[in-house]
Amino acid sequence: MSTTHIHATVVVVGEAGVLIRGDSGTGKSTLARRLVDAAERSGRFALLVGDDRIALSGSSGRLIARGHPAVSGTIEFSGLGILDCRHEPAAVIRLVVDLGEDAPDRMPEARSVVLAGIKVRAITLHRRSELAAETVLAALAG
Repeated sequence: MSTTHIHATVVVVGEAGVLIRGDSGTGKSTLARRLVDAAERSGRFALLVGDDRIALSGSSGRLIARGHPAVSGTIEFSGLGILDCRHEPAAVIRLVVDLGEDAPDRMPEARSVVLAGIKVRAITLHRRSELAAETVLAALAG
């Protein structure tokens, strides 16, 4: 089992891991915090798995994500720096969220990405979407 390291953030909601990708400054950490808050408000379990540096590996057809030990249990808050937070050690990734500048299509075609040899469903969101956390929760439910 080989491991790939990427620049991303991972949250677990219920039993579903959400891998958030995007360039530096696109709001990965912000979306992670908002996603945990939105999930908790709806009565669902949610915690950070890792911020900034993520290890990905394939195992038995599942994509496993882990935070890097050097930054485990921390998350970046713009304007405040790196803060401690509760976290889970690993998650099975069920959804990849790509953040960018382009607005996604209103009715996008279903798409997937292959990471560490494992195919995973993916969506694209605008980096400043006010409803990004709710959109991710809806994607997990659908």
